[in-house]
Amino acid sequence: IMEYELYESNRLGFSKYFSGFYDEAECYFNKGLAYAKTVYEKLVLYNEKILFYTSLSSDEKEDIYLRKALATANEALRLVNIELKEDISITAILKEYSLLNLSLRKRPIEQLLHLKKNEDETIHLVLKILLNVAGSALVIDERLFSWITIRSVRLILKHGDVDFASLIYSNYASILMGGFNDTKRSYQFGLLAIQHVERENIILYKMNVYMSYGINVGFWHRPYVESIYY
Repeated sequence: IMEYELYESNRLGFSKYFSGFYDEAECYFNKGLAYAKTVYEKLVLYNEKILFYTSLSSDEKEDIYLRKALATANEALRLVNIELKEDISITAILKEYSLLNLSLRKRPIEQLLHLKKNEDETIHLVLKILLNVAGSALVIDERLFSWITIRSVRLILKHGDVDFASLIYSNYASILMGGFNDTKRSYQFGLLAIQHVERENIILYKMNVYMSYGINVGFWHRPYVESIYY
């Protein structure tokens, strides 16, 4: 019965969403969360709710929906002891950055392509939530976007590779260039993102990774004509 209620609430939520009844859709997603018992079930529904809010961000109430997406992600991630804070301090970002650099001393960047696969479905979903809310963070709070991306790379190094890791590596390459002026490692992570996405061969991811590399990363390290290809 519980699984049926979860499925039905999710189905009705999207049905109302596609019909343009956004308030009713939100109610059904919340109803589904009330039925969810395990952390994984709750994360699944929170992720759907985040996608619901981000899909409405082209509306005239863009800022409201993006903030709702961030708030929902924060509720979800607290279940696994991760907290998203708006107006996050530079100190918090530098702490994540330093911890990541310590991990990278043990694993050269080029070896990240050969990480073991993550087998924890909860961690996979946590990374998906972080990625799905990263765009909202970029609009609302660029520092939070940086923190989310760096923490995501750390989680991949700790728990293993996921099929969408290329998008996270691509985001980190842009942060290394724009935030830390690290041309060398930005280029390395940009190449890693390309190699990863070509191995996984997911067309939608390729579009994002290629565009980010061509616009934000490649031309800082290689002749611009090479970036035009991407």
